[in-house]
Amino acid sequence: MGLDQVLLDRRILTILVCPDPAGHELVWTNCWLPLIRMALRDEITDDLKQLDQWIGGGLDQPHVWDAP
Repeated sequence: MGLDQVLLDRRILTILVCPDPAGHELVWTNCWLPLIRMALRDEITDDLKQLDQWIGGGLDQPHVWDAP
């Protein structure tokens, strides 16, 4: 198993266990965005849409985070 697969697994796991993936800036920036880039590059958008629907949406919602 290569580093790319480990990162992919960790990103997906983080999205799945986060109670509000679209509402947490670090999850959005470090997990969702890399998955979106990968989906666009590798054309896995249907899988990404399924994951988004399974966790309750988020890709189509505006994102506003409180300043730390």
